Amino acid sequence: MSDDHQEKKSLLLFQLGPVQSFIAQAETVGDLAVGSAILSEVTAEAIRVVPSYKTNLVFPSPEGNEELYGIPNRFLVFVPKGEGEEIAEACEEAARRALVNAATESYERYNRDHPGKVNNPVQFLAQINQFLQITWAVLETPTGNMGKDYKAIGKLMAMRRNTREFEQWQEEAYGQQKDILSGKEVAILDGRGAMNLIKRFKAEQEAERFKIPESLKPNKDKKGIYLAVIAMDGDRMGEKLSNFKNIDEHRNFSEKLGAFARSVSKDIPADGLLIYAGGDDVLAVVKGDSAIEVAKKLRKRFKDDVGNTASAGIAIGHSSVPLQDLVHAAHDAESRAKKTYGRNALAISIYKRSGEILEWGCKWGSKALDLYGELSTLSALNKEKQINIGRFPYKLAALLQPYALNGELDEQMQAIVMAEYDHAVEQTKDMRDEHKRERLTRKNVVAYLKECCKDTEEVSAKPEDFLNLFMMETFINRPREGEDD
Repeated sequence: MSDDHQEKKSLLLFQLGPVQSFIAQAETVGDLAVGSAILSEVTAEAIRVVPSYKTNLVFPSPEGNEELYGIPNRFLVFVPKGEGEEIAEACEEAARRALVNAATESYERYNRDHPGKVNNPVQFLAQINQFLQITWAVLETPTGNMGKDYKAIGKLMAMRRNTREFEQWQEEAYGQQKDILSGKEVAILDGRGAMNLIKRFKAEQEAERFKIPESLKPNKDKKGIYLAVIAMDGDRMGEKLSNFKNIDEHRNFSEKLGAFARSVSKDIPADGLLIYAGGDDVLAVVKGDSAIEVAKKLRKRFKDDVGNTASAGIAIGHSSVPLQDLVHAAHDAESRAKKTYGRNALAISIYKRSGEILEWGCKWGSKALDLYGELSTLSALNKEKQINIGRFPYKLAALLQPYALNGELDEQMQAIVMAEYDHAVEQTKDMRDEHKRERLTRKNVVAYLKECCKDTEEVSAKPEDFLNLFMMETFINRPREGEDD
């Protein structure tokens, strides 16, 4: 877009929600996938209202994704000067209409397939019409410096979000059951309001499209099945976008994000499922014992494709744990990776059936991940009964329990911890091979302990992470044969 042409344009930033809370309202992995798809499709319909959107879109890029499949819930686009408000209102109308049409179609189809089971169209549509929360802002006169313009329209959007009118949820609910997942709408059928019913309807009606691996479906005959939700997000993305000088730089970056989103599925194993990959955000569900390796691949792909660092959060829990709790926990872990571990990091929360929550994290370049790989190899050999390392992490935990593993530990205290580690190795039959060589690389153990015990500019000392790595790995990879944790 030439500067002369750009002078005749305004910038429109448009966003719809709720996103994370709506997607997380899920009892099954299928609910997650459908919720994400609904919001993406509604956003796409809003974009199509914009005049010449394919040439005027700044983010997301339509390059290679002309059908706007799987896009995020916000877009930045040039519009004719003086028409920004009118176009934004048209986008909002298109989004609301698209949601009503999709909901009505699923509702009517469900009624045809299940006569008499649900018949409350007035209440159903009333809930649908109130659902979307849409915010937009228009920068009437862009400067041509995309970094400055991005900051300026971001401030306008923040002001709009902070001062917009909030309408009360218009529904008489006294004495009636609320939606068991959202806690807001009156339940229409099976404890669900309209929006969560759409998820169920579409998952059933479009089963081929939302094909869920058997390994991720609840199965009461199986015990010890653990799922992992992975949430990944680019680091300092707003800062990066604010540094671009011109439209070409911004669009080029949008194209990289789009290419990344389209390629993410290559890193999801066949027994996992990609929920969404929009912009720099990724949400996926995989089996618990593959979560860390999948997260490592996603982070590498983001770095290679986009040229930026990313942080990931993983929440692991038994299939009996409410799925929406795991989704929220994964996002919380992602936030912990950024705040506690200084970005470019990984954080994990494990929800045990006993009620205990085990937390751990590290930078992507940490020795911890090398150590985790070695521990996983030992666990695999242990499962196959090629070696017997018994309950090594629990022996280590018992030996370290008398010490207060918190705060910065000096070298003398680190030497004591390593002496206890060596003692645990000596007590465990196959922690050394037939030539008496240690199966865990001791220098990696020492390096990780030092890493955990020292403050840096980005990360405070967390010596408890040293032991938690062993406890986390053994929980994820140990054989379960029907055990009840």
